[in-house]
Amino acid sequence: MKYDTNGDQKIKIIHVLSRLETGGLENGVVNICNNIDRNKFEPSICCLKGLGSMAERLKSDIKVFNLNLPEGKAPFRPLKLRNFFQQEKPDIVHAHAWGQSSYEGILGARLARVPVVINGEHGSFFLKKHQIFIQKHLSKLCNVTLSVSKSLKKQIIHNFRIDPNMITVIRNGVNVNLFNGNKYCINIITELKNKLNTKIGGLDSITIGCVGSLKPQKNQIMLLMALNIINKSGFGDVCNVIFIGDGPDRNLLQKYIDENDMNRQVLFLGTRNDLPELLSVVDILISTSISEHEGLSNVMLEAMSSCVPVIATRSIGSEELVIDGENGFIVEHDDVEDLANKIIYLNNNRDLLNVMSAKARAYILKEFPIDKMISEYEYLYIGLLNNRQ
Repeated sequence: MKYDTNGDQKIKIIHVLSRLETGGLENGVVNICNNIDRNKFEPSICCLKGLGSMAERLKSDIKVFNLNLPEGKAPFRPLKLRNFFQQEKPDIVHAHAWGQSSYEGILGARLARVPVVINGEHGSFFLKKHQIFIQKHLSKLCNVTLSVSKSLKKQIIHNFRIDPNMITVIRNGVNVNLFNGNKYCINIITELKNKLNTKIGGLDSITIGCVGSLKPQKNQIMLLMALNIINKSGFGDVCNVIFIGDGPDRNLLQKYIDENDMNRQVLFLGTRNDLPELLSVVDILISTSISEHEGLSNVMLEAMSSCVPVIATRSIGSEELVIDGENGFIVEHDDVEDLANKIIYLNNNRDLLNVMSAKARAYILKEFPIDKMISEYEYLYIGLLNNRQ
């Protein structure tokens, strides 16, 4: 049966992931579901292990199913997914990431005879021999494997020897109207001034943002070590850092802050729902992710769309966003001194910082608007259904 996009029949899509916690993968799923054409598609989300704060960002018409499965890799989970899919009868199951939901989602969908099965990869790899074997053979059960960047596609091919023709790149997109850098909020400025150096928000200060889960893969300790170098160089009184997000590394980071007397410079804001406003007061975004764990960062997209240049460690996706010296800087993984020097350099060259801010916004407007991403997903979904054998 051909799917007529002008007809009354809607394509039912279920996205499968572990949880809707704060993260780039989860943000991408929320963006797809919120923006896809409701005249053609009926999107929903299946969370395997629980909900999470990102669920609050979903539009009210999107169903969210919480299977609340226990932790671990129980071998019979695909059977539970099979039963769920048989009940819901989706046209497409779109699983996300080997480390999140692909095992259960792909096998469960195939057991339930779902017409189209997709796996989306977002940047993290698991490279033990048995993991490579499982991932390679699971990919053969999918109609297509998706990659969020061209660089990530190359890594997938290299790591798993997957047929390049079975991998499609759809790059992440951002709502450029929401993330425009002009959502200044006096309450946020006041909140930060009350907890940080009083110079925050002024022309003689610089505010660094770091957004994401506080976990080893994000390597935020690198930023704090760079701040320590900045302090010893005499620029610490004008430099502040705000962490947006939470996670298991919170205590480790706080311990370093306490040991190096940074409590009036560094603030943990936890999970927030006002990121457009927060990015409007940030001067630079820092991304210190380990290279194997960053596909194409939604946070970088949102920051650059908000006129915030990015200093990022070299990763699978950062070089597709950051043009070194143009709209930000690329630094090598764990080159703390270079990171510190780049921050000092931008602090001392405000005209360059302003130029980079404008170029960051212009690059996103041209290459990464969310409408472009959504149209590519819609075209893919319809094409896969109509061309399935």
